[in-house]
Amino acid sequence: MGNGTFWSNVVVSGVTPDLVAEIIRRSGKSTPLSIRGNLVTDRDADLKKIEYILRESNRIRLLDLEISTGNLRKLGAGEGMPKLEELRLTRIVGSGEGGDDDLLELGGLQSTRLKKITVDPIEVEDVRFLGYIRTPRLTQANFSILSKDDETVLLGIVDLVAPIVNQAVKDNSLHACRFRARDKYSLELDFARKMGDFDRSPNTPIIHLEFDNMQLKENFLPTIKDYLGESLSAVRDLKVVDGEYTTGTRNDWTALFEQMPEVRTLRLHDRSARVVPSDFLGARDVPALLPKLESMIMRGSTRRRLLRLFKHRDNARQLKYLTISDVADVTRGDLDSLAHIAHNISSDGVDIKLQVREEHSREGGGMSEKEGKQLC
Repeated sequence: MGNGTFWSNVVVSGVTPDLVAEIIRRSGKSTPLSIRGNLVTDRDADLKKIEYILRESNRIRLLDLEISTGNLRKLGAGEGMPKLEELRLTRIVGSGEGGDDDLLELGGLQSTRLKKITVDPIEVEDVRFLGYIRTPRLTQANFSILSKDDETVLLGIVDLVAPIVNQAVKDNSLHACRFRARDKYSLELDFARKMGDFDRSPNTPIIHLEFDNMQLKENFLPTIKDYLGESLSAVRDLKVVDGEYTTGTRNDWTALFEQMPEVRTLRLHDRSARVVPSDFLGARDVPALLPKLESMIMRGSTRRRLLRLFKHRDNARQLKYLTISDVADVTRGDLDSLAHIAHNISSDGVDIKLQVREEHSREGGGMSEKEGKQLC
């Protein structure tokens, strides 16, 4: 009836337990199995399917399930899945079943080979299992978190996700970090080895966190700082895209940047320049916010935000490279006023031979006192 590999994908949705058993039988004795589908009821049919799955737990490579808390508990009661490499729980439904203590025994999901985890949590219960599994080989994690009105739920989810993220960032030497906001109520946070890895193959080590429906979470940036500070402390290449995320103040962002003293490259895209304080390179009696910063890239902003960002340029520490592109209305005089900021400055792909103007500190590069005080 064909080789075992053909039958290695076991779909448990919309089929009878007998068909699940037959597919497993045809897969042979040693073929790695991928289990996919929906197990959200407590009916005899779903319970029988779980029984068949557990009989083959020693050769399951992938679990991709929508599963109730009760059925997850049953899977977790097995003897372990030593070959499990990828775990996708797109949503665990039925979180009202049982209390917190009901998920304490999840030895059936233990696998030292686990490389990928994908979970879309809404309730704390959706990720509680993460507190009871070890992930020494994890290279990819994807958590898409839909925030609820109750802030304690979000904090509870982050509390369980953070140890997984911090360990994976450390184990995989993920030194690139990207903050990205699609709109003012969402925020994405990614970690990779290099900034270019975000656009590479599906097997590239990447940790992705996405937070949606953040209208009421004014304290969320401090939450990231508190729970993911270990990961942030290793960042060397930092990118902030758009900066539309409005529920964090500039002080919140400053506290976040203070967790990243190893940053060498800072990339500010679109409106994100407004989240950075104007004394980030240092000012009179103010140390630099990113003390090891060497290179800065500013793209898609405005003249006002550019000049506000370097308001204290006379007393700032000097960069090696400053790259400016797609910044509206920047004049040659503005660029000359930045001569003390970097050894090398380029604008829209052209290296600029700067003329240092001694009077630029009085003129402010054309920026008025009012512009300097505004939150651009």
